[in-house]
Amino acid sequence: DIGIMYHNGSLGVSLGLELVSLLTEMGLTLCSSSSFSEATVVQAVQNFSTTAEPFTCAGVIVFGTSAEIAAVVNATLQQQAAAPEFVAVGPQHFVSLQGMLSTTAQDKVWVVHEIPPGTSASVTGCEALSLEWCQSVLALDLISYVLNSSGGGSTTFLAFLYSLPSDFTLDGIPLQFSDSCPEAISTLWSTPLSSASTGTVSSFSLPRCWCEAGNSSSPMVLPKFLVFGQLMSTQTAATNISAGVMAAFASQNARGGVHGYMLHALPLPLLGIGGVSSESLIRAFIRRGIHSIVGVSGSTGQVVEVARVAASLEVPLIGAQSGALALQQPYSPFVVNLRASYRDEIAAQITFLHKFTPYTRVSLVFQNDSMEQSILGVVQALLLEVGLNLISSAAVQPNGSSNASALALSAVLQDTGLLPPEVVLVHLETALAVSLLAVAATALSSSWPFFLCTSLASLTQLRGNIPAPLAVFTTSNLPDPSLGISESFVQSYLSSLPDILSAEMLSLEAYFDARFMIQALQNMEASQMQNRSFLPELLSRGFGASIDSFPLGSFLGVNVSGAACNQGMRAVWVIQVSGTVGPGMPSGQVKMPFPTADCFFSLASLPRYLTFGQSVALSGPSSSSGLLMRDGIRAAFLEANLMGGVQGHKLALYTLDDHYDGPTCRSNTEQLLRNGVYGLIGYYGSGTSEQALPLAQASGVPLVGTYSGADFLRTPFTAYAENVRASYRDEVIALVNYLLRNTSFTKMSVFYQNDSFGQSSHIALTEALKVVNLKLLSSGVYNKDAVNVAGAFVAITANGKVLPEAILIQATPGPTAQFINYVKARDPQMVFLVTSPGGTDALNSALSNHSGDFFISQVVPDPSDSLAPLGVSYRSSMTNLLSAGFIPQRVSYEAYLAGRLAVEVLSRIPEVTLTNSSAFTKVIFQGSLFPLSETFSLGPYFSPFTGVTS
Repeated sequence: DIGIMYHNGSLGVSLGLELVSLLTEMGLTLCSSSSFSEATVVQAVQNFSTTAEPFTCAGVIVFGTSAEIAAVVNATLQQQAAAPEFVAVGPQHFVSLQGMLSTTAQDKVWVVHEIPPGTSASVTGCEALSLEWCQSVLALDLISYVLNSSGGGSTTFLAFLYSLPSDFTLDGIPLQFSDSCPEAISTLWSTPLSSASTGTVSSFSLPRCWCEAGNSSSPMVLPKFLVFGQLMSTQTAATNISAGVMAAFASQNARGGVHGYMLHALPLPLLGIGGVSSESLIRAFIRRGIHSIVGVSGSTGQVVEVARVAASLEVPLIGAQSGALALQQPYSPFVVNLRASYRDEIAAQITFLHKFTPYTRVSLVFQNDSMEQSILGVVQALLLEVGLNLISSAAVQPNGSSNASALALSAVLQDTGLLPPEVVLVHLETALAVSLLAVAATALSSSWPFFLCTSLASLTQLRGNIPAPLAVFTTSNLPDPSLGISESFVQSYLSSLPDILSAEMLSLEAYFDARFMIQALQNMEASQMQNRSFLPELLSRGFGASIDSFPLGSFLGVNVSGAACNQGMRAVWVIQVSGTVGPGMPSGQVKMPFPTADCFFSLASLPRYLTFGQSVALSGPSSSSGLLMRDGIRAAFLEANLMGGVQGHKLALYTLDDHYDGPTCRSNTEQLLRNGVYGLIGYYGSGTSEQALPLAQASGVPLVGTYSGADFLRTPFTAYAENVRASYRDEVIALVNYLLRNTSFTKMSVFYQNDSFGQSSHIALTEALKVVNLKLLSSGVYNKDAVNVAGAFVAITANGKVLPEAILIQATPGPTAQFINYVKARDPQMVFLVTSPGGTDALNSALSNHSGDFFISQVVPDPSDSLAPLGVSYRSSMTNLLSAGFIPQRVSYEAYLAGRLAVEVLSRIPEVTLTNSSAFTKVIFQGSLFPLSETFSLGPYFSPFTGVTS
């Protein structure tokens, strides 16, 4: 019965697990085990003794420094009446160790070393010194001998060293060198510490490097080894990843290994430390005979860099602990990802929201570095696929403080222009995520909805640091073993993990990676086991693995079908971390699978959506009109969706706030087009529409139903501007004709907004008056950012002798009302002609004292007409969308007509081309009417490119 106690660093954990494997192979029993740091030795001994009830270990192998070994021995002797024998292994100093132990304790300790006891007399210069000093002196003697004999130079040095005869001795010690083996001393010695400098008790020969060892009295043979490297950036990651990999390897080694090879992991926890490059580390692995890399943990940037270097050096890399898209693209046959990507996690989260919650308002907080910035576009695009909007987002710097987290949270809660989010997606590394959620727990009430994190943040750390009231879920690439055995491989993992370690998500993932590597090697010929090109060969076959009946893959190499897939996982788990769940939401953990044939998580199981983009003012002075434009289109789309959508597709609207600002509208439109919207619809205003049209043309998507009658949307002709309303020119001509038919007025002026929107009416009025041999009397302008109606009226009346009888107004509702009120106070008889942007509904309330003195042109019917079938549909759909208390208004009615037009056009597109935006423009310009009710139609639209020039 053998016990093991070891320092809990990565090397100690790796050695401890390897010893467990060797004891099993030799038929020995592990009676107890424990790990320690220098500060926890006493507790470790107590744990060791408790585990071994009653204390039955005949011997204990101890790995550590001299001080740690002495502390273990002394603590054990104090606690146990019958203490076991100890074998000390590691970087201990014999003389120091002797000085820390009593003579009785020394008799209980055996040491293992490479220099024969009693050698001090034969190794020149180390008389009366300890054995480790003798080893150093021996090394110096060897260097001196070779340099004197070979003439110097590193190449000559090595060549001479490897040419030494097999019976070569130095200072009486046999040394055998080979270019295939880095070990020269072929014998180990074991001696009681009390006689470490004099008495030889046992020696162990190593006839061949690494492969065989023989006791002088009882030979034993060890098999060949395949050694796998690991790269980690933290001690915690090193411990957990080593534990998971070695647990899988130990189980396989107990069954004879793979094709006669034993499997071993060599952790190297130096990633990102001391400026050592990833390439240097990987090349160091290659020099040490590493077969492949199994397990890499660090920041996204570090992991991606390791993958890049591994691929360039053609070193297989299995199971990077990251879901970065850069690990999948560009494809490399030397990099295999077992975990799903962060994109897959986001898709699973959206599916979870769609399936189990009523939430539609989603915000995102993400990490603002070169690797994680792309997640913003991924989230926006995936939400569009299911008809949801990302209503706000905020970025946090990787080294951000808790204050940065607070600012990000404030941004996503307040910068929506609408209601606050119901769900906040969190894509941050552990420290930042914990900081953000701590701020949220303090700032938000318990009634607030929940947070959804990705696996970029550690589940273990989240669970240990989130205040209980906060409702937090996270996505994971594997099930949480603490919530029960949902998959059989979890039971295998728990059974393989030594009692000295507790289950942890990072070690479970590493165990999973190692199991895959074992299965991949089992699919190779024994003669190819040491060939690093095994991985591309497997992928070229379309290899698929199965871990305890859990499928991984199929992996696809480029030789299979032209497509490539180096991702194995076909599921994501959504796990409850803290708080209570909402109605209908599952607790614990939920597996979200996706088809084995797919390489990534698809949203195909959800309704398919055609998403139109919109940029309007949701805040600021023009927000009332922008919100009406949004709601009118949403009402039309809701009406269509309630009737089953269009050819199996639901319709969605993604609206961004531009504050009625042209540059902001342009930026919003660029974002919408990057996210892949089907088309643009319902833009408000000429200045903003003028920013959007060139972008729509360049992208080949339609711009439908803008709230603008500007000429640039009509001349020159473009197939990408599908207008619902009449032009401002049409409105001005109608107003002038009405005035001239019904009055004797001949003197007209104009008040307009000083941009393309207003200037179009100024030009149209001038041309319309010219037709009847009249001239425009005067004009006054205002800037939309600084409305000065007094200055405009001064410009109009500057002549002083000839005053206008009527003034045409081309302005938005606010300036229109201000101007009319200002002029009426000075000239009560003035008549005003107002184009539709002035807004009948807004003017009726603002100008209640001046009814009958102004006339307005409109491009849509009266939305309150109880006899019009189209008006009935509009009011019904708006009520379904909002509430019974909504007020019919022409702006939302016009937007509703634009939405209904889009539905009509889409319904006529053949299903095979429905998702292609170019099909929309082809169908709408076929010269047909588009009836929206029995009494109301739009069109026909004509294109000069179809041979019809009307």
